[in-house]
Amino acid sequence: MKINPFLLTIILSIVALSNISKAATVIDIEQSDFTHTISDNTGSTLAQSFQASANNIAGAGVFVGAGTGTISISLFDALPSQGGAQLATGTASLSFGWVDAFWSPVQLTPSIDYFLVFEGQSEFLLRGQANDPYQGGRAFGDAAVFPDFDYAFRTYTETNLNAVPLPAALPLYGAGIAVLWLLGWRRKRLAHKKTI
Repeated sequence: MKINPFLLTIILSIVALSNISKAATVIDIEQSDFTHTISDNTGSTLAQSFQASANNIAGAGVFVGAGTGTISISLFDALPSQGGAQLATGTASLSFGWVDAFWSPVQLTPSIDYFLVFEGQSEFLLRGQANDPYQGGRAFGDAAVFPDFDYAFRTYTETNLNAVPLPAALPLYGAGIAVLWLLGWRRKRLAHKKTI
């Protein structure tokens, strides 16, 4: 039985494309209660400790009450004032509501304390809740610890770090199909010339 190489290539390409996994950035941890407001004076450092449930973090967000300019959201393994190392950072424009910053995924150990540090170019307000809504961490303002206060914050995780992006894979499959089609067309043309 003779198999058409062009048809075989199309079938194999469809199978391969259906097996390509897609990466997605989704929320891992979220404390969404923003009943109270706390102010940040220029030059102060606000932070929120948390424990990830996923094994990586690809960004974070905070609920902003007011402010202009930009905010940097950074990931630390301990508070900067306690010698913590910065693991990742991102910036976003300040506006009322959720403000998110993203970075390349960083591996984390679930159930270990990490710290999100929020810094702005000028004064801004962060919202949160004073009744300890997130029991896996607490808020910090400079050296002060607020054990019962949590900022309204969220962290993002990448669901599939080994995903092959579909747009990057498509040209490769298209080129393979084109080459096989060209070889089949050339073979048919040569066979047709021999019969004439």
